[in-house]
Amino acid sequence: MALSGSSMALSISTGSPQGCVLSPLLYTLFTHDCTPAHHSNTIIKFADDITVAGPISGEDEFTYKDEVEWMTVWCKENNLLFNTSKTKKLSSKTKTTAEQKEHKGSSQFCQFYSDETDERKIELFGRSVSHYVWRKSNTAFQKKNIIPTVKYGGGSVMVWGCFAASGPGRLTVINGTMNSAVYQKILKENVRPSVCDLKLKQTWVLQQNNDPKHTSKSTSEWLKKNKMKTKS
Repeated sequence: MALSGSSMALSISTGSPQGCVLSPLLYTLFTHDCTPAHHSNTIIKFADDITVAGPISGEDEFTYKDEVEWMTVWCKENNLLFNTSKTKKLSSKTKTTAEQKEHKGSSQFCQFYSDETDERKIELFGRSVSHYVWRKSNTAFQKKNIIPTVKYGGGSVMVWGCFAASGPGRLTVINGTMNSAVYQKILKENVRPSVCDLKLKQTWVLQQNNDPKHTSKSTSEWLKKNKMKTKS
């Protein structure tokens, strides 16, 4: 790649250069043999990230651990190193029959959320974050390298929303400052209608984060009075 004239040739023995149109094709070719050793496992590849997913039956983790060991060998053979600081293990578990009886219908447990979307500010014009562009020298003010802006950011709107495994619930615009009283009003007008719209069972649980207006004394008393089970 050169901005003007010709650049020096450079031999690459591993990896693929960033910003090159051939990089996706080269990545596909370089990793074509990175496939699961066990049919029950799945390897998900995207750019420089790899995810190994596999089921664990009972306490038998052999196939999953063997897959991770195979991945380690594959990386060594291809001159790649794991970034251990960014490598994490995530486990999820389905409830047993006894646990289901304890929760009385756990298939609906934690299925209704107000936490994932929660209150969210949406900027009306662009995004107030830094942007970077690749450009030639002395072209900073060319139209193609400039992102339009609006004085004071163009304003924003705050919304509250919720969703369940069966789909999205209601979305409402928040006027003014969000506090415990406003939050309780939003719950009163939107939670139960959303539960009805989504046809959730009576065992639904409202999940919210630990924001002060969610955990304040008045909100806790309101939730208890209105018989809404919560999970933080």
